[in-house]
Amino acid sequence: MPLRMVVVEDNALTRELIKEMIECLGHQVVAEAEDLAGAMAALQQHKPDGFTVDLSLPKEDGLTILKALREADPNVRAIIVSGNSQARIREEVLKAGA
Repeated sequence: MPLRMVVVEDNALTRELIKEMIECLGHQVVAEAEDLAGAMAALQQHKPDGFTVDLSLPKEDGLTILKALREADPNVRAIIVSGNSQARIREEVLKAGA
């Protein structure tokens, strides 16, 4: 059964690339967002199976978005997308539920 996903990414080209990868795997992108407000709206409106969230966003970082999503729905699933491979960042993201 295909997953219904939301892509949270501020860069339009990267957002489209992630969307294409998700769809290539047989899943569906039900919404796209650029920030926390858009992610929360997508959660309420679409009740997705999961999110991909960019760690480095201009308004709020991905960790803040992940925490807000998990507070609104403790069962929310997320994949954090980042070019940052620092162990400390990885640990924080995993601790937050990614």
